Amino acid sequence: MKIAFVSTMAGNPWGGSEVLWSEACRKVASRGHQVFVAYQQWPMLPAQVQALATDFGIDVFQIGQRHTLLQRIARVLLQQIRIKPRINREREWLRQARPDLLCISNGGTFQGAPWMETAITEGVPFVWIAQANTEILWASDREAEMWIALLRAARRCYFVSHGNLELLQKQLGYPLENAEVVSNHSAALWNADADWPSYDDGVWRLACVGRLHPPSKGQDLLIDVLRQPQWRDRPLLVSLYGAGPQERCLRRLVEANGLERRIRFCGHVKDIAQIWRDNHALIMPSRHEGLPLALVEALLCGRTAIVTDVAGNAEVLEHGITGFIAEAAAVRPLARAMEEAWNVRERWREMGQRASETIRKQVPEDPGGVLADKLLELATPR
Repeated sequence: MKIAFVSTMAGNPWGGSEVLWSEACRKVASRGHQVFVAYQQWPMLPAQVQALATDFGIDVFQIGQRHTLLQRIARVLLQQIRIKPRINREREWLRQARPDLLCISNGGTFQGAPWMETAITEGVPFVWIAQANTEILWASDREAEMWIALLRAARRCYFVSHGNLELLQKQLGYPLENAEVVSNHSAALWNADADWPSYDDGVWRLACVGRLHPPSKGQDLLIDVLRQPQWRDRPLLVSLYGAGPQERCLRRLVEANGLERRIRFCGHVKDIAQIWRDNHALIMPSRHEGLPLALVEALLCGRTAIVTDVAGNAEVLEHGITGFIAEAAAVRPLARAMEEAWNVRERWREMGQRASETIRKQVPEDPGGVLADKLLELATPR
């Protein structure tokens, strides 16, 4: 069997959206099937993609590879006289691979259309994966009709939360009969050992784990809550884990609000279990998500969470039992949820233990293996 994987994420070399397809890729390759990978070009491929090449001898095709000056000039001249280049590199790659199934993985929802169109033109069966979605992006009528046609042509449309599937169906005004919800998290933390923090200074510690990108992750909402008078003297330390394009802006916001002793920046940390050995609970003020890896990882490590009611967050938490859910991604709802959580902070450990048990009933141990099984089944000739 031949399975091809394409990642369309172009904003960062690596992110949580890449875990599902890459782990499925490893599973498919380890079972002896032929695998092809197309990934965005970066000065250096992420270690996870390099490992696919090293471990399984996969020749990674780099999307958007830079052309020479003469090639760029030729492309411009051809476009000016309205003659398209004979064939693009992506289509040529797909023709040469000729997979039994193409898996198109996307960090957002309205992404991957060129690959879907190419697969349809070349007669290659494909599946489409959407990670995040947001209520502020709606397609025009013409775009929606295009997307309906493309999604109907897929053998399966995968989403990582029911919330995002329902949102897209609303945005299109169309029910997707070939849609399915799958999990996206790393199997490495299933048996994680994250002991409860042993600090004796009386300070409660919250971890905010995610890209430093307020438009999606909402760290500014958290700053707005913590600058309120009632939080100024509470024994609380919030650690921001991650990197991103708005780090300097967030640092200025923290400084401008006099929160340097309340909020600290910890950068990217590879040892996820260590984050939870150092912190009592997760705070996630996101404006939009899929089903965040950071949330599932925190629950697997026995930590409760304070989240906004976006995408799949409320699908894995029960308010007041395993976590706290702000009704919306806005300052007042987040402040209410944080206040409720603070008032029962002595229960956080118990709630985290219950969350750890519950999440293992809600998601599979090995999502990559589950997806690999689905892909191989769909690739089997009908």
